[in-house]
Amino acid sequence: SGALNIGDMPGGGRLTLGFAYGTDPDLDFQTDRTSLSNAYVYTVFYTQPITRDVSLFGGVQYVYRLKETDNSELYQQLTPTLGAVWKF
Repeated sequence: SGALNIGDMPGGGRLTLGFAYGTDPDLDFQTDRTSLSNAYVYTVFYTQPITRDVSLFGGVQYVYRLKETDNSELYQQLTPTLGAVWKF
């Protein structure tokens, strides 16, 4: 896995790009066992400071998971995220 942080964005913001490849544990459908299958995870997040102690962030994570048996596509998932950070 790896991440690239790009600072010096307008207003002191930071753009983060990430990639990870590995196994994704998940309960197999209609069975009582857990499988480990190949998964690719991509992330893009932007953080914008509002004050010295408060920042807002938003981004998206994309997961592409393959079947354990033949590496054909099992599912794709897109997860948006919004949040705030308060340093105290």
